Amino acid sequence: MNHTQYRVLYLHPTGWEGFLWKGLAEYASTNDAWLLSTFKPFQQQSKNDVLKSIKEFQPNGIIASAAFNAIEEVLQLDVPVIIHRDCNKEVDGCPVILGNNSEIGSCGAEYFINLGYKKFAFCGNSDSVIFQERAQGFSRQIEKSGFNAEIFLGPRNNLDYSELTSFLKSLSKFTGVMAGEDSIAADIISCCREANISIPYEICLIGVNNEEEICETQNPKLSSISLDHYRSGIQAAELLNRFLTGKEKIAEQEIHVYPIEVVQRRSSDSMAFEDIIVSEAVKFIKNNSTKNIQVIDVADHVAISRSMLNQKFRKELDRSIAEYIRQVRTREIAKLLLDTNLSISQIARLMNFNDSKHISRYFKQALSLTPLEYRKNRRI
Repeated sequence: MNHTQYRVLYLHPTGWEGFLWKGLAEYASTNDAWLLSTFKPFQQQSKNDVLKSIKEFQPNGIIASAAFNAIEEVLQLDVPVIIHRDCNKEVDGCPVILGNNSEIGSCGAEYFINLGYKKFAFCGNSDSVIFQERAQGFSRQIEKSGFNAEIFLGPRNNLDYSELTSFLKSLSKFTGVMAGEDSIAADIISCCREANISIPYEICLIGVNNEEEICETQNPKLSSISLDHYRSGIQAAELLNRFLTGKEKIAEQEIHVYPIEVVQRRSSDSMAFEDIIVSEAVKFIKNNSTKNIQVIDVADHVAISRSMLNQKFRKELDRSIAEYIRQVRTREIAKLLLDTNLSISQIARLMNFNDSKHISRYFKQALSLTPLEYRKNRRI
């Protein structure tokens, strides 16, 4: 019997509150060889003191945030290190965990488009590659729909609230605004309160990361894109374990963090459809996303003919009712594939499909991947 034990350290400025902790802890709970620990260094601690504490733990492997205050010194230790690039700091020569920022930006854009918005803006920091990539993904998706997005990228270390407030005041009413992260969205809420800009009625606002300590304490509560840090944490632990057991040589590679969905709270609880019938139809489709609803069901709900409702959908959303139903249901299937370990047959029953073959054909027509391929690709 192998009694080898691996001491693994997770280094993040907030300790166990870091994004990857839950996934790492889940993996460690199923691997008896792992002793996982973390600590939250006090701000007044010097790098030497932090490094001393790390060495006293005698880790066999480390997973660390690039924002950790002694990251350069950690990279010099003679142990395998995986870096979570969750800040604007480039790291070379080791495996990294990084957000698929273009897709994160695209996710925010699609959310606003599906709410009927035709005015869009993105707010982030000019000194961050992460925010620049998210802004680019946001803009590209908006442009695909025939619109343009206004971009505000201000310096993070010396945020000019007056400049941000002026930008927000310049926006048209009924603008969908995506912030590069939740902390920036919180700044936007403060600026809007000072400028008497109503959220969500004048601007509709979302952030990124779904940090509950930020989102749930704002007024209004902040909607935010949740990222699959849990899954990425498990993937990082599995990779580190292969390094520790000698099954894989340490080399540069990437683990991607994908967006899951927009967790809607009050800050985006508003639609911008000019047509109230379309607004009611969209609500009906979203509220019945797990049911096998048809176009006639939607038309009956809003008491209008199918042809007239299709015309309205084409005008407001540039797609048919059937296409919108498929998009909403496909998104719900994708969420279940990533958020749960349900089998395809179980998801089929939950989503009211006849069987796993039926749901697989439906899903592949939308995303050019079977449900199993999608789950595998996103979990690698």
